[in-house]
Amino acid sequence: MSETGRPPVLLILHSIVGSFVIATLCACSLNPVTKKQNLQFYDLEWENRVGRENYAALRQAQGGDYVVDQALVSYINNVGQRLAKHARRNDQMDFEFAVINDSSLNAWSLPGGKIAINRGLLSSLETEAQLAAVLGHEIVHVDAAHAARAQSVELVTQIGAVVGMVIIESEVESNFAQSIAVLVPQLGATLITQKHGRDAEREADKFAMQYMLEAGYDPQGAVELQEVFLELSEDSSQDWVSGLFASHPPSDERLENNRKLRATLSIGGETGKHRYQQNLKDLKAAEPAYQAFEAALDAAAEEDYSLAMQLADEALQAIPQEALFYALKGDLLAIEGLWEEAYEQYNQAVSLDPGYYYHLLSRGQAYFETEKYVLAKSDLTNSNDMLETTLAHYLLGQLEMMNGNEEAAKKHFKKAAKSDSD
Repeated sequence: MSETGRPPVLLILHSIVGSFVIATLCACSLNPVTKKQNLQFYDLEWENRVGRENYAALRQAQGGDYVVDQALVSYINNVGQRLAKHARRNDQMDFEFAVINDSSLNAWSLPGGKIAINRGLLSSLETEAQLAAVLGHEIVHVDAAHAARAQSVELVTQIGAVVGMVIIESEVESNFAQSIAVLVPQLGATLITQKHGRDAEREADKFAMQYMLEAGYDPQGAVELQEVFLELSEDSSQDWVSGLFASHPPSDERLENNRKLRATLSIGGETGKHRYQQNLKDLKAAEPAYQAFEAALDAAAEEDYSLAMQLADEALQAIPQEALFYALKGDLLAIEGLWEEAYEQYNQAVSLDPGYYYHLLSRGQAYFETEKYVLAKSDLTNSNDMLETTLAHYLLGQLEMMNGNEEAAKKHFKKAAKSDSD
């Protein structure tokens, strides 16, 4: 017992709860978008830092930047910047817009204004106003600090768990530290895959339409977008679980809300249909090639490597400047143990897109398998700098062991061992 007569555990609990109440009161702030008071422990510095530190790696992990058509990438960025000018915190954030080289329908944002949209989603839209609705929605998630607010709620949950641990085990410090150690490396991925709450989705839909109007777009594009999303989500042949509709689920309610809001807004604004079609014509013409690529991946998964190679060649004939197609051919050759031939394909991929980790990782493995160890180490190290992978660490560990550098090898093997892959 303490001098106050209270058990030490209850004193700890009293201290935590008291500090939590004070922190909660201090954490309520006026949201510049919604004009409502929100619970938010994470400040602007946290938002900008999280976005800055995770943006490049998450783009790598999601499929890498689309580099085949730089004019298209510039166009998407221009539309995004046109909308971002109307963000209530535009002067406090560095908005960036990237196109991800992936066929799935997805778009995501990180705190601090870091936004990405997939090649596949762009191909599914018809007007610039629909694109503005997608980007505007993500801009509002950033501008209204939805990620910071969600993390604040998560922190409250963690604090509640800590209070429980005090009562049960009195192991606050160690358990809380362990939970943070596990969570922090996954923060960026969590932020782009977490399902937004219904209130956050309503806010993003509502204010995206307002930003669209202020930027000169017809908010009807947001209504059309929800119609497109509902139609696509009903396609049972598609897997929406891990894509856009997992984090931004469409619904009849969202569509009806957009229709009602559109009726209250002033008439006018541009759809930009012709401009969008002109800028997207090459990408839309390339869709059969990307469909062949996806079919090749499916064939490879079924171990029909001959068909997969045939489809990869078809894709390459249509778009000879797409690095992904060369990398796939390299993978198919590597499966057969033809590492010299695989290297040639990976080398083509690297020359076309040296900024994507997978091409360097694959070429590094080809170098390793053909005993070109100095070149292997260079590629594997550069690949890890872009996105750390189990394979790169494992092979680098092997190289360090060959050179007698056991301590360096241990560090690589330790990171590789965190994976549950083969």
